[in-house]
Amino acid sequence: MPLKKILYKIKQLKILNETMIKTLYSFSKKNIYTMMGLTIVVTFLLYDELKNQIIWWGFSVFFVLGVRLYIVHLYKTYQDKYSLRQWYLLYMVLAFLTAFSYSSLSFLFIYQVDVYYQLLIITILLGLSSGAVTAFATDYRLAVVYLAIILFPLMGSIAITNTETSYMLLIAVILYFMAQVGMIIRTYEDEVEFSALQSEQEVLEQLFKEAPLGIFMFDEQLCITECNEQFLTMFEQEKEDIVGLDLTTLPDSKPLESFKKALLEGSQSYRGPYLSIKGISFWVEANIFSYDNKFNNPKSRNRIFHILKNH
Repeated sequence: MPLKKILYKIKQLKILNETMIKTLYSFSKKNIYTMMGLTIVVTFLLYDELKNQIIWWGFSVFFVLGVRLYIVHLYKTYQDKYSLRQWYLLYMVLAFLTAFSYSSLSFLFIYQVDVYYQLLIITILLGLSSGAVTAFATDYRLAVVYLAIILFPLMGSIAITNTETSYMLLIAVILYFMAQVGMIIRTYEDEVEFSALQSEQEVLEQLFKEAPLGIFMFDEQLCITECNEQFLTMFEQEKEDIVGLDLTTLPDSKPLESFKKALLEGSQSYRGPYLSIKGISFWVEANIFSYDNKFNNPKSRNRIFHILKNH
């Protein structure tokens, strides 16, 4: 990847927006209640082995989750009280504190229980880490760090046991971490791609709506896929009669050669007389150019017929 592209991506990571913050907080309440339930279950399952230690651990986790729940309430009630950056930092610190509270199972208690409960703790931490993919879908920075806080202490605890089985388990956890990071990044990139496509579509729709010129789009099969109101007014047509129309079936085939060349050679222009479907004579000056979506898929390309003037 070129250095400029890497630097651009790093710069983009610094950008906070209202949509991101709202999404993070909107998912928080449900996640917090789920983690409260999980904390009760973990405390109950490990009580016979750890007694009061796990009770104190449960209370500490509940305290952190309670503070998170209160902050979510504050955000919904007094959203304008703090800046986006301050809300983001509050969310980040408490999320990381929650991750650290759970990761403490791996370095405080895992050596005090037998193999069955050790596997239970590992399963809980792996399951909790997988939730980072969806919980932080809008910000993979949080997701990756959250994942690392949970799994790195677990990896260290496994490595310290210094047995052949533990090394195999350590490799498995490392591969799991790498797979989760890859999934988080792909999920984020897909989300960004989808948002970009939505924005692109909105811009195109606005262009169609506001443009004072007649515009229509056609695909590889020379079928019209979209047109604006100005085009319909200009040629006195209804949209349902135009969208889906095969350009090769037009009574006046003079512009057809330009349409075909646009498919093979790129941008074209047409200037000359044109007789419409309704028999109205026009003098048309137009440009034809490609419109490619963000996926750069040749099959999804459209050509835009942009009428500059008609007489």
